[in-house]
Amino acid sequence: MVRVGIFGATGYTGVELIRILSKHEKVEIKYLSSQSYNTKAISDVYSSLIGFCDKE
Repeated sequence: MVRVGIFGATGYTGVELIRILSKHEKVEIKYLSSQSYNTKAISDVYSSLIGFCDKE
């Protein structure tokens, strides 16, 4: 299992990485970071990501 962190998770590239990596069976997303939305869950910023990743 590869554990990853995504910096800039609310930008275009970050969101696409979340979508791609959350479907990969050997990847576990452990950390998400956003300068603009640092106090919100990713699903609060992008409702389309509900269920893709439960990390904040």
